[in-house]
Amino acid sequence: KMKARLEVLQEKIKKLQAKTSEHQKAIRLRDMAEKKCKQLQNEIADDKRKRAALQRKMKEDAEGRRNEKKAAEIKAMRMLREGEKLKIELNKVREAAAKQANVLKRKAAEALAKQRIVAEQRKRQATKTGAPSAKSNSGSGIDKTRKKDLKIWMSRE
Repeated sequence: KMKARLEVLQEKIKKLQAKTSEHQKAIRLRDMAEKKCKQLQNEIADDKRKRAALQRKMKEDAEGRRNEKKAAEIKAMRMLREGEKLKIELNKVREAAAKQANVLKRKAAEALAKQRIVAEQRKRQATKTGAPSAKSNSGSGIDKTRKKDLKIWMSRE
């Protein structure tokens, strides 16, 4: 009877040991699953932080590009205005130069006309008096020289 009881108890012990080892195995698996779960939660939290940082950086970059574009547009507008001002100033300078050139041509033409009148008057006086004087000959040489000087001066202006 005791042998049977001993066998029954040994059988119970074996079953309990099997249950214990199964329970320990389940606990190990649960611990491993909890560890894995915690690791995945940490990775998720890390990814969320990285995503938030990346979104902030993208927002800052977009804002920086907007600011750069705005600054470039402002600079372009300023340069266009300055270009227009320079064109206007250049046109004013050209107009003033053209007016000055016209005035100089007119004055040179007037001076040339006066010289011709003076030369003709001398010529008339010389013909009235009868003989051409040495002074009138030297005067016409001066007139030719002055004409050349005036033409040279006009071509430079």
